[in-house]
Amino acid sequence: MTERAEVYAPLRRGPVGTGGERLWPVATDHILDSLPFGICLISRIAKKSFRTVRTNAHFKTLLGPSDPCGLDPKDETFTPLSMDPAFLHAEEALSYGVQDEIRFTWKTDRGGSHKLYSCILQNFSYPSSNACLLLTIHDSTSELALQQQALRDALHDRLTQLPNQAMLLLRLGEWLTRRRPRQIPALIIINLNRFQAVNESLGYQNGDTLLCGVAARLKECLPADAVVARNGGDEFAAFLPNCEADDAQSVARHIHHQLTAPVTLDGYELHISASIGIACGSSRQIIPEDLLRDASIAMHRAKREGLGRTVVYHEDIRTRAKWRFKFEGDLRHALERNELFLHYQPIFSLTSGELVGFEALCRWQHPERGFVPPTEFISVAESCGLIIPLGRWALNTACAQLVEWSKRFPAAANLHVNVNVSGIQIGSDNMAEAVRQALHASQLDGHRLRLEITESALMTNAELAADLLLDLKSYGVGLALDDFGTGYSSLSYLSRFPIDTIKIDRSFINNLENNPDDYKIVHIITLLASTLGITAVAEGIETNDQLVRLKMLGCHYGQGYHFSRPLSVVDVETLLLNTPRTSSSVAAE
Repeated sequence: MTERAEVYAPLRRGPVGTGGERLWPVATDHILDSLPFGICLISRIAKKSFRTVRTNAHFKTLLGPSDPCGLDPKDETFTPLSMDPAFLHAEEALSYGVQDEIRFTWKTDRGGSHKLYSCILQNFSYPSSNACLLLTIHDSTSELALQQQALRDALHDRLTQLPNQAMLLLRLGEWLTRRRPRQIPALIIINLNRFQAVNESLGYQNGDTLLCGVAARLKECLPADAVVARNGGDEFAAFLPNCEADDAQSVARHIHHQLTAPVTLDGYELHISASIGIACGSSRQIIPEDLLRDASIAMHRAKREGLGRTVVYHEDIRTRAKWRFKFEGDLRHALERNELFLHYQPIFSLTSGELVGFEALCRWQHPERGFVPPTEFISVAESCGLIIPLGRWALNTACAQLVEWSKRFPAAANLHVNVNVSGIQIGSDNMAEAVRQALHASQLDGHRLRLEITESALMTNAELAADLLLDLKSYGVGLALDDFGTGYSSLSYLSRFPIDTIKIDRSFINNLENNPDDYKIVHIITLLASTLGITAVAEGIETNDQLVRLKMLGCHYGQGYHFSRPLSVVDVETLLLNTPRTSSSVAAE
């Protein structure tokens, strides 16, 4: 457009006629044929009838003298735009003096190929003729192609060439506007499991290859009328017109089966699986975005239930999701509003019966729901990342509380406190620093703090955990392996990690009197602890018979309802007030 404007400038600077129209400078005739755009002088014959007065070479090249949409080779009657509404509108506007020039677009379909021309029409005058209009025309077909490609790119995934989410919603919306009564659509969301592990181990190029392979499998196994799309990342979607829930589940089973076939990438054989969520419409009005949201909610529920699962959305799932969203918000504010507090369950020596310490347990008093069990909110805190600030609060509070008790009660002078640590906290880069700060702020000696870590948390973050535990040991902190026997049960990490204590899970203690296998397991654990020089603590002791058997097996310490329930701060202080200080109370692990 810049080049055309510069060449066109002399025409604009030409003489002005008596009617105010521009006159054609004769001196410019010789340059017309060298212009890179078409020029045509037009005269009005009658209403909606025009004749060509003068054209340049590029104009004829664009349209062709023998082209039915070009110039008539006999009388050069101007026909290419005479029936085009855009041209007629422009010519009418000029005739009424509404504007000096009109810009418009002319589209043609010649020989099966689409052409797009950018046009400018304005009043003009040519010496010794009745010309009154000047048309410039520029071939914009390539621009149209670029626009069409840009539109395709906006609606398709570049990697797999599948429609993207925007295109999926458009197709779904179009179908919904013309669907017949009782036609019900289904939307399936397919999320690949552990795809990030492929990127991290084999590289992003192999990850892209895997995504393309999955796209091909989905197109092969889905019905012909299905719209398959890449929803983003490692997630795909399929829109199935007129599909009941049972049919959609059958399709989902077929997808699972197709994905089980091994894939070879870079010499490695991979077995992939997916989590699938299904949402089916209803006879009522459906909003495409709502259907996509419901299918995504179902997919995330399937992902939480395990690998290779399928979940069909129903309203209870959304209600639960909304409740969970509110629950997370309430938990986020619970720390700010001082709704969280710690209870402390006493730990006793099974040989002397003396109190040796406490396990700090987090509690939540919700302003509306009342007491919320930790089994409900700890998992939520872990899933949304709140376990990091919650864990730091529990650590700081427990350390400070033990120091306060030690100052006020002689019986607490040598007690220790156990604080539970989540696997997510282990994965946090500042876990060791958080412990150091808690000890420094409370002035608690490191040997009086015990951190309880589960087997599964250790093995999930084994490399990071090994370095972290060594850092913690440098502060004198004791380390307890919680829920022993219920996780990976690998004995190698007992020597690999600097563990001080094994906590025997309550599931083995519950049936100690009646289940010979549980009795044997506890016996083996206590022998193992003695052999390795570490202490054994039994959790969940509820009866005297359990206590007697644990003593016989050589278990060192225990906790449970037989001794005491978890106590509030006030109840702990009452206990400490009535507990005499003895030299053996130093015998923490």
